[in-house]
Amino acid sequence: MARPIATGWSRVGCPAPHHLTAPLRRAATVAGDTRIVHLWTGTGHRQVKEEPAALTIQRLAGLL
Repeated sequence: MARPIATGWSRVGCPAPHHLTAPLRRAATVAGDTRIVHLWTGTGHRQVKEEPAALTIQRLAGLL
């Protein structure tokens, strides 16, 4: 189940703000500004680990 990560926009009801703020969020994405972008995570986000993409793909392929 995905949940929003708390940002300035996550306290505002949807869907109107989603559409009204699309240009701002697009610009924030380009600028790498995560304070404005809607960010979502699954319930296991604390289990995330930093690793090379190739290792991630190998690990995920092993689960198939």
